[in-house]
Amino acid sequence: MNTWITILLIPVFLAGLGLVLISGKGDHLIAGYNTMTPERKAHVNIRKLSVFIGRMTVAVSGSVFLIFYGRAFHNDAALTLGCILSAIFILFMLIYSNTSRMFKL
Repeated sequence: MNTWITILLIPVFLAGLGLVLISGKGDHLIAGYNTMTPERKAHVNIRKLSVFIGRMTVAVSGSVFLIFYGRAFHNDAALTLGCILSAIFILFMLIYSNTSRMFKL
């Protein structure tokens, strides 16, 4: 029973967090945005950044589900795929969010 709670609870929490960000109501959850000065905040398109981070959080929640599933049921293919996808999603999110001009006004 505890295995299923772990397998479902954490990815569902991450997906819910991602949906809050996609809806535009969670911009205060983005690390570093609250500590910016008002002048720097004026140069960030927070709506587009929030939607992007939310979508990537939902994607990472799927890969976390694969990791937990593979670990709990000794499925090496799911575990490996989840680890690879997590690394790809996180690297893409870090590089794209810091280099794209889409998030600048």
